[in-house]
Amino acid sequence: MVTAQQNAAIIDEVKVWMDEERMFTAYEISRALKAKGIGLRHGEMKSYIHAAVSASRSRRYTRTLMDVGAPVQAWVYHPMTKNPYNFKPLHRNDNSP
Repeated sequence: MVTAQQNAAIIDEVKVWMDEERMFTAYEISRALKAKGIGLRHGEMKSYIHAAVSASRSRRYTRTLMDVGAPVQAWVYHPMTKNPYNFKPLHRNDNSP
Protein backbone atom coordinates (compact mmCIF):
# COMPACT_ATOMS: atom_id res chain seq x y z
CA MET A 1 0.00 0.00 0.00
CA VAL A 2 1.35 3.39 -1.03
CA THR A 3 0.75 6.17 1.48
CA ALA A 4 -0.22 9.72 0.52
CA GLN A 5 3.30 10.87 1.46
CA GLN A 6 4.90 8.19 -0.73
CA ASN A 7 2.60 9.05 -3.63
CA ALA A 8 3.55 12.73 -3.28
CA ALA A 9 7.24 11.70 -3.48
CA ILE A 10 6.49 9.69 -6.63
CA ILE A 11 4.73 12.67 -8.24
CA ASP A 12 7.60 14.98 -7.30
CA GLU A 13 10.24 12.61 -8.71
CA VAL A 14 8.37 12.19 -12.00
CA LYS A 15 8.09 15.99 -12.26
CA VAL A 16 11.84 16.40 -11.75
CA TRP A 17 12.69 13.87 -14.47
CA MET A 18 10.19 15.40 -16.89
CA ASP A 19 11.35 18.96 -16.16
CA GLU A 20 14.89 17.77 -16.98
CA GLU A 21 13.55 16.17 -20.19
CA ARG A 22 15.05 12.81 -19.30
CA MET A 23 14.04 9.49 -20.85
CA PHE A 24 12.90 6.96 -18.27
CA THR A 25 10.83 3.94 -17.38
CA ALA A 26 8.92 3.40 -14.17
CA TYR A 27 11.88 1.28 -13.05
CA GLU A 28 14.29 4.24 -13.20
CA ILE A 29 11.89 6.32 -11.11
CA SER A 30 11.42 3.55 -8.54
CA ARG A 31 15.21 3.09 -8.24
CA ALA A 32 15.67 6.84 -7.71
CA LEU A 33 12.98 6.81 -5.02
CA LYS A 34 14.53 3.81 -3.27
CA ALA A 35 17.85 5.70 -3.21
CA LYS A 36 16.00 8.53 -1.46
CA GLY A 37 14.66 6.19 1.21
CA ILE A 38 11.20 5.32 -0.10
CA GLY A 39 10.72 1.82 1.27
CA LEU A 40 8.61 0.35 -1.50
CA ARG A 41 9.26 -2.31 -4.10
CA HIS A 42 9.06 -1.48 -7.80
CA GLY A 43 5.89 -3.56 -8.15
CA GLU A 44 4.21 -1.48 -5.45
CA MET A 45 5.15 1.83 -7.11
CA LYS A 46 4.90 1.26 -10.84
CA SER A 47 1.19 1.91 -11.29
CA TYR A 48 1.53 5.14 -9.27
CA ILE A 49 4.48 6.21 -11.43
CA HIS A 50 2.51 5.60 -14.63
CA ALA A 51 -0.41 7.53 -13.14
CA ALA A 52 1.87 10.44 -12.21
CA VAL A 53 3.20 10.68 -15.76
CA SER A 54 -0.32 10.49 -17.17
CA ALA A 55 -1.59 13.12 -14.73
CA SER A 56 1.17 15.53 -15.77
CA ARG A 57 -0.61 15.96 -19.11
CA SER A 58 2.65 17.07 -20.65
CA ARG A 59 2.32 17.48 -24.39
CA ARG A 60 6.12 17.40 -24.61
CA TYR A 61 6.23 13.72 -23.59
CA THR A 62 5.13 10.50 -25.19
CA ARG A 63 5.86 6.85 -24.50
CA THR A 64 7.13 3.92 -26.53
CA LEU A 65 6.83 0.24 -25.57
CA MET A 66 10.33 -1.26 -25.76
CA ASP A 67 12.56 -4.13 -24.74
CA VAL A 68 14.65 -2.78 -21.85
CA GLY A 69 16.21 -5.99 -20.56
CA ALA A 70 13.33 -6.80 -18.22
CA PRO A 71 11.22 -9.96 -18.40
CA VAL A 72 8.56 -7.92 -20.24
CA GLN A 73 8.65 -4.82 -22.40
CA ALA A 74 8.34 -1.49 -20.61
CA TRP A 75 7.05 1.95 -21.47
CA VAL A 76 9.91 4.33 -22.14
CA TYR A 77 8.74 7.88 -21.46
CA HIS A 78 10.57 10.44 -23.56
CA PRO A 79 10.27 13.97 -24.87
CA MET A 80 8.80 13.98 -28.34
CA THR A 81 12.05 15.50 -29.58
CA LYS A 82 14.17 12.53 -28.40
CA ASN A 83 14.58 9.13 -30.01
CA PRO A 84 13.56 6.36 -27.55
CA TYR A 85 15.92 3.94 -29.27
CA ASN A 86 18.79 5.94 -27.73
CA PHE A 87 17.48 5.09 -24.25
CA LYS A 88 19.98 3.25 -22.03
CA PRO A 89 18.11 1.32 -19.32
CA LEU A 90 19.53 0.76 -15.85
CA HIS A 91 21.18 -2.56 -15.15
CA ARG A 92 18.71 -4.93 -13.55
CA ASN A 93 19.58 -7.26 -10.68
CA ASP A 94 16.81 -9.77 -11.33
CA ASN A 95 18.81 -12.17 -13.54
CA SER A 96 17.21 -10.85 -16.70
CA PRO A 97 19.21 -11.45 -19.87
